[in-house]
Amino acid sequence: MKIDSENIINFLTKRIPELKYSLEKKNILNIEPNDSNGFGIKMIIDSTESTIFFGNSGHHIHCYESSENIEEYLNLIVNSLTGTGRIVAHISNGKEFKWEYQEMNENNDWITISEMGTFSWKFWKKRKTDKRNIQTNNYKQKTFANISCKPKINTY
Repeated sequence: MKIDSENIINFLTKRIPELKYSLEKKNILNIEPNDSNGFGIKMIIDSTESTIFFGNSGHHIHCYESSENIEEYLNLIVNSLTGTGRIVAHISNGKEFKWEYQEMNENNDWITISEMGTFSWKFWKKRKTDKRNIQTNNYKQKTFANISCKPKINTY
């Protein structure tokens, strides 16, 4: 599949017909959460590399045109919109410093798929860490007999 806004929108709306989205400048796709507990998704689409941003968390994943299976990245978006994917923020001294994208496995356990964080320059200082700001979306996904929406993505 070629990475362009038309193909991406077609892929997503086939699976989530009531998807709320907007397109800026033909290459920035904004997907709105469907309720106040959700998070928005922004995808900046380029011919060689696209970037998926999850909410206001700072967490993002790069998707390259040369990736073996671009659909895996798009399925990650589908999972994050249908409640089987979520963002968990780690908070220290009132500030978010680490974010995890997690997906629910077959046993209903949350598994971390990717994580991102900031470096604390005051690493010697004792800090209180809290895991909260769990955000999920609840769009309803259309079911397809032979489509798996469980990505196997290695992020950095």
